[in-house]
Amino acid sequence: MVTVMPGQKPRLAYLGLGLMGAPMTRRLLDAGYAVNVWNRSPEKCAPFRGTQTHICATPAEAAADADFVLMCLLDTDAVERTVFGLHGVTETIRRDCAVVDFSTISAPWVKTADAKLRAATGARWIDAPVSGGVGGASAGTLTIFLGGDDAAVAAATPVLRHLGQRLTHFGPTGSGLAVKMCNQAIVASHIAIIAEAVSLAEHEGLDPSRVVEALRGGWADSTLLGIFGPRFATGTDAPPLGQIYTMLKDIGMVTEMAEAAECPMPVATAAATVYRNVAEAGHLERDLTALMSFFRSAAKPDRRD
Repeated sequence: MVTVMPGQKPRLAYLGLGLMGAPMTRRLLDAGYAVNVWNRSPEKCAPFRGTQTHICATPAEAAADADFVLMCLLDTDAVERTVFGLHGVTETIRRDCAVVDFSTISAPWVKTADAKLRAATGARWIDAPVSGGVGGASAGTLTIFLGGDDAAVAAATPVLRHLGQRLTHFGPTGSGLAVKMCNQAIVASHIAIIAEAVSLAEHEGLDPSRVVEALRGGWADSTLLGIFGPRFATGTDAPPLGQIYTMLKDIGMVTEMAEAAECPMPVATAAATVYRNVAEAGHLERDLTALMSFFRSAAKPDRRD
């Protein structure tokens, strides 16, 4: 596994500088790591010019001298292209390295990808999906669910501690993503019901902002209510915290995993239907505040008129 000389920091590559990847990379730079960076859209690399980064043209270039290749990409297809595609990670990664993937993607696919990566290069795959959003990425307080080889996870942990405050290793590759599916079942359902509750308040002629504030401190209170309640009540979507596409992707994987395990999940299934309807109404690429746009556009005329 990765061996680094005493007093030296491992060299890192970070692939994917989106909402989560960019602040995570900044934290690693602040901790003194040298980082090779790559993004499919090169303009997202521009803010890192002048820092201790090497901006790379391909994933293969980024991985060539890295001890750990970190990634946070949109979906399973993006990860597959980045690692196994033309000019991908497998062309240059060393056998004593590890891929650490923060993406929320298919757990069954990752098990296959780990075996494929080992056979092709000898490197290891660690699935490390996160929870905590953009705020957690910026503050280094993410919760990280880990799956992978014991030695590989142990070697990566000192790096990961700059990104998360709670790291839990659940077992072999794919197990971290299985836990993330449990997380997303709760998150996706919770955000949808918060939007419905705000919509109900509006229908009753109440000030939704006051309703959200009144709910704080009671049993309905939560981190997500504190974040999304005010956004849904006021209609603001800045700064963006996630897309309908991402939540639809995640809750879809939750229901697929549940079906494969023959585990009934009627609430998650209902939430998946909500996100699918919002996407089909033309909001697929919008921020999650599109839930409120959907509910408002679907509302019947005021029954009291």
